[in-house]
Amino acid sequence: MEEDLKSFIKLPWLKKHFSNSSDLEILPARYTVQYVMEEMFIYFEKRLTQIADEEPLDKLINKSFKRGEDSYLNSLLRTLFGLCETCLPSVLNVLIKWYEHQQRVSISQVGEVRDRAIKKTLVASYLFCVVLIEILLQVHFHPAECQTQINFIVGNSFNQISYKDQSVFGINYNNSLIVSEIFAEVIGVLSQTHCKLIQKYCIDNLNELRKEIPVNTHSVICLLMGMKYFRIKVI
Repeated sequence: MEEDLKSFIKLPWLKKHFSNSSDLEILPARYTVQYVMEEMFIYFEKRLTQIADEEPLDKLINKSFKRGEDSYLNSLLRTLFGLCETCLPSVLNVLIKWYEHQQRVSISQVGEVRDRAIKKTLVASYLFCVVLIEILLQVHFHPAECQTQINFIVGNSFNQISYKDQSVFGINYNNSLIVSEIFAEVIGVLSQTHCKLIQKYCIDNLNELRKEIPVNTHSVICLLMGMKYFRIKVI
């Protein structure tokens, strides 16, 4: 598993192996980013297996994974936060690739196998947000370089806070609501630096919902609830 992850994580500035003496000239900070992200993804894979494959399907994600209570992950996140002052764009690129990789569910899967596959995508989404909430506070150091990644994160977050049909998620419905909640937190964090972008997405989504006949009240409520962490920075 670890070798698979190491081959998946390819930060733009760092080679995978120290093959010759010139590789040893890599700056310590760059090596640290590589190490921290590898350790974080290995940790995430273990938690994904534990929560999605081994625990009861109906157990809530936020009961299985209690934020702030794992000292090892806390240490990794604090270190990554500091490093993101200089390398946030590349870290976001790798994090988004990992997230997208985890969102695949085969249409051939049925029954409990499919339910557990869906839960795995929800757990991955939750972990993705845990990291984003921590490191996006550094985005003001990279306003232009991170714009593509921010657009993806905001667009994806609004998709995730949208109305969830219980018949689609089945036993995973409550966990889908928990994931919506933490994506709303991501929107709240970004509202401090990208207020106008968040407002635009919200208004555009609201206008689209108003075009529906009849208007889906549940969808409008979900959109407004997803904005509950929205903050305006007063100077």
